[in-house]
Amino acid sequence: MKRFLLIIIALLVISLAYGQFEGFNLYFGNLHSHTSYSDGQETPEYAYDFAKAVPQMDFLAVTDHAHYFEQVLSDGRDKFEAMKKAARENSSGTFLSIAGFEWTATGWGHINVYEAPDWTDRNKSPNLDTFYSWIESKKVLAQFNHPITMFGIFDDFKYYPKADKYINLVEVGNGNWSLGDTISPEMFNAVRLALANGWHLGITVGQDNHKANWGAANDSRTAIYSPSLKLEDILNSLMKRRTYGTEDNDIIVEFSGNGKPLGSIVYDANSLNLHLKVKETEDDPIEKVVIYSKYGIYKSFDATSNIFEYSEEIPVESSYEFFFAYILEADGQEIVTTPIWVQSSSNKYLYNPSIYPANVKPGETVLAKFVVSNLNDSCECFTVYLKNTEGKLLASKELSVGPLSVEEVMLNFTVQSEKDNVVLFYLDEELAFRSGLTIRAGSSLNILLDKTHDNFSMNSREILKATINNAGHKIVEAERMLRPADFNNKDIFILPLPGTEGFFEKLKILQKPHQAIIKNFVANGGTLIVLGNGVPISQKIKDSYNDLLKVLELPITFREPVSSDVEEISGITFDGYRELVGAGSVYEGTYEKGRILIFAGDPFTDKVIEENKKLLDELLGIEKIVVPET
Repeated sequence: MKRFLLIIIALLVISLAYGQFEGFNLYFGNLHSHTSYSDGQETPEYAYDFAKAVPQMDFLAVTDHAHYFEQVLSDGRDKFEAMKKAARENSSGTFLSIAGFEWTATGWGHINVYEAPDWTDRNKSPNLDTFYSWIESKKVLAQFNHPITMFGIFDDFKYYPKADKYINLVEVGNGNWSLGDTISPEMFNAVRLALANGWHLGITVGQDNHKANWGAANDSRTAIYSPSLKLEDILNSLMKRRTYGTEDNDIIVEFSGNGKPLGSIVYDANSLNLHLKVKETEDDPIEKVVIYSKYGIYKSFDATSNIFEYSEEIPVESSYEFFFAYILEADGQEIVTTPIWVQSSSNKYLYNPSIYPANVKPGETVLAKFVVSNLNDSCECFTVYLKNTEGKLLASKELSVGPLSVEEVMLNFTVQSEKDNVVLFYLDEELAFRSGLTIRAGSSLNILLDKTHDNFSMNSREILKATINNAGHKIVEAERMLRPADFNNKDIFILPLPGTEGFFEKLKILQKPHQAIIKNFVANGGTLIVLGNGVPISQKIKDSYNDLLKVLELPITFREPVSSDVEEISGITFDGYRELVGAGSVYEGTYEKGRILIFAGDPFTDKVIEENKKLLDELLGIEKIVVPET
């Protein structure tokens, strides 16, 4: 759809005072820290008092690990109750102390809970299902912490609509090192996954202090727009996601849509009037601003000033959209805003579809996988339609989804032509998503490269892969174990003999079931290319590949290596070669409907492939060698 854009980028000093932010103050602080009540230092009283004196620290949440709360303090007091009491006694009109705890279940992930009437831990709530149910029953604010593989990313942020009401925050950055580089690519990408999966989350950055440096560890902060520092106002603002996460402790960011501040959900809008204003001190210029949507990068701007302004009227295409801003300063500090969501009031949504394989040619079947949700309070029946841009129906499925529930859906369809290169996903009549397919010419080739037998030089095939893909063909690697399904829709199978890589001889042997799979592939019209090499392999391994040649009724046999050096033989440059009894350096034959090529050496490693342009042209019709950038 053609977009009519109004883009204003103003690099001048301007007042940051949109109407939608009137009545709000901007506060900076830390929502993630620990004391000696778990595995940190000092007491909550000490932590709150320390943080009060740190510049740009308006609030601190102490969130000790809940599994430590079973132990009472040395004076007999309950840790959780003592922490809540300390928070109330250390708050003032200029500083807010927040009491919380961290549910710690590494593998699943870590989650903070704020101002709860009681607590639970990994022993009482051992998995996400039970903990989400606990949060829902208590109706308390919660935050996903440091979503990285080391700690857990919450079952890949599988969407739970009931928990989405209360888990309204997520850390995009975490750390208490002095450099302050707390926003990591892994956390940023995990947050994008959570948003794509349906979660509505306010963006935060936490210091996760375990030393006595609450707020002083670095400049990383969570910024909150709130009417005041009163506890009820701050909790309400956090519930409504009026936040941004920042490595800079004084940057002012205003992000809004259709007159509503960041964190808002705009319903049934035909367009979104998106506004972003950023203001920094004069000695701290902005370098880049990126606007993200559910599809990825929507717009990117270079900047050189300490002030940035952007405004655009964006047509709303689908029933579920969101936009957020990423800001990079010249000194490397990063800032990420909470999104603005635009949604249909139908409360029926489709999230983050994938189509596999995404690179196909007409006649091949693909699988579309996605999740649909029903956020209504009653069961809903609706139909999912997959169409191309001309309205042709590709697949459909009728669904009945319970209240506040999700359902995973899988649909197969066969690609008919190049017109199917964009797939439109509909829920009833509402467009939910558009996803692209790469559709190659019908004459293009699907090539399978074996990587299941510790094959020779497998980490040195990048030029081969780039060259094949650039020519309009498709090459994929068979990994772990060779299976019949790997050969579906394949035209060519490249089988390099094993090399010196790997440790287990058994993995290098071409087992009889694998020989049978390859035989069947060739018999049905596939092309087999076997590559020799010049490195020693055991007799048992060598015999297994010669057994394949016998199964294919070929009058040739691999013997011992002749040379491991680069050698040119009969116009082909090999990266080492071995004796091929019954042939010279190349044997070409057939078996039933298929074609077979056996090479004494390997002409397709990165070391020699550029010398074999003529061979690639003869075999695959490839005229250009492509060397990928390193």
